[in-house]
Amino acid sequence: MEEETGYNDVDTKAVEFSLGKDLKVEVADLPSQTATRSQVGNAAQSNPNKPIIRFLPDGFISETSPRSVLIRENVGETIWITQSRNRLNYEIHPNASSTSPR
Repeated sequence: MEEETGYNDVDTKAVEFSLGKDLKVEVADLPSQTATRSQVGNAAQSNPNKPIIRFLPDGFISETSPRSVLIRENVGETIWITQSRNRLNYEIHPNASSTSPR
């Protein structure tokens, strides 16, 4: 997790997380691919194939951010992290089935 490039030369608060060996992260419900790189900023230019959850300076979620992220165990539970209905935050839906919680 890091600050979008262009604001500071170095993000001193950037952090990297490791996943357990039995976990997989999937991105679901991507917005339409009509967004241009200028709409998603410099972060997309560094790796245009990587989905980015982008929070705007006012705290809102960018329209180009994924609507859902799934965390799956190889065998077992799936947790959905989805945008709330008003798109002001993400919500965690633990113990969800393999289909969307909505």
